[in-house]
Amino acid sequence: MKERVELQENLDLVQDEATGIELTSSIRPQVAGVILRHGGRIACSAVVVTAGTFLRARMISGESSLAGGRAGEANDLQLSASLADIGLRLKRFKTGTPPRLDARSIDIDACVVQPGDKESRWISRNGAQGQIVQMMLPAAADGIFSEPQLLGDRMQVPCYQTSTNEETHAIIRANLDRAPMYNGSIEGTGPRYCPSIEDKVGRFADKTSHPIFIEPEGGAAMRSMYRD
Repeated sequence: MKERVELQENLDLVQDEATGIELTSSIRPQVAGVILRHGGRIACSAVVVTAGTFLRARMISGESSLAGGRAGEANDLQLSASLADIGLRLKRFKTGTPPRLDARSIDIDACVVQPGDKESRWISRNGAQGQIVQMMLPAAADGIFSEPQLLGDRMQVPCYQTSTNEETHAIIRANLDRAPMYNGSIEGTGPRYCPSIEDKVGRFADKTSHPIFIEPEGGAAMRSMYRD
């Protein structure tokens, strides 16, 4: 996509950090420009802000709380302050992410295998018509995700399912005061469709077990990508 943008006629690509939005001083203010950290001011009449998770972002893991948009990447305070200054209301949302495990430390004999789809599932006509070239990332060197299989016309690795039990729930309940969702560390609203494990244990106290899915992440596992 970056290559397509770079080759697009009548379009200039500037890689910089936007630190502020400039408005006109008229009775009904309009966008007048964007202020860049290194490039100065760019005049414009419209702005699309696609800041992702970086505006005033914090990374909270257990009792640890750090400023950042992703691990190793800084959050943004200047642009968010500029947006607030021009009258936009900012809200905070929570995105929960699961813990990362070393696949070599997992006993899959205690898990239920979750194989990939045996049928190809496409969201485009090009894919269904075989007009997309498949690009493969290398499989993991070892561990449970190191042996991909051909399913649905592509190489896939299976996922695995295990579950919590009453002992797991007792440990979670005994440590709820350390959980960010319960001790006030997280101010934002979490997604309804993806509660954390401590939230499940707290909200569904009648359940004696909850499913846990073990899935591959990143280039260490076999993943499929496609290009036109």
